[in-house]
Amino acid sequence: MGRRRGKALKKESIEVIREQLASKGWTQQLWADNAFTSLSTVKRLLRGERLDPKTLHSALKVLDLDIHGLSIQKLTHRYSSDLSKNTDSQPGIFMTATFASTNSPHLKRAVRHLQKLLINSQVTYHEDQSGVTVTGDFEESKRRHIEMAIEHIEKELSSCEVTW
Repeated sequence: MGRRRGKALKKESIEVIREQLASKGWTQQLWADNAFTSLSTVKRLLRGERLDPKTLHSALKVLDLDIHGLSIQKLTHRYSSDLSKNTDSQPGIFMTATFASTNSPHLKRAVRHLQKLLINSQVTYHEDQSGVTVTGDFEESKRRHIEMAIEHIEKELSSCEVTW
């Protein structure tokens, strides 16, 4: 028999995750979307089944949690914003990117996720130039999730330029 790979969490760690989901007001589906994974993966994690360590780490990161051994801890980092705190203006984003192929379902899913995080967003695929343009406004409270979505998208791209 082959060796079982991956990590399984203890009940105490799963409880920490459930508490964090509740404090954020997130459903399992919203968590899966933000972690760029499937709902079935999230459900497996919450049942204590083994997951690939990278998938586990990625899913926990969006909840501001980290794993040390088999225990879960809250992350204490904060992202600073270089935008003025003026509440009269809505922050926005303009992203242009080039890639080898738009046929990547993973890339399109990640771009759709970014679009859901934005307000009044527009996504334009430039098939002939193998590129995409994304524009939209956002709530400052979603900035970290937008940054993570862009980091995820950048892995699939030849180049990417983001203007905040």
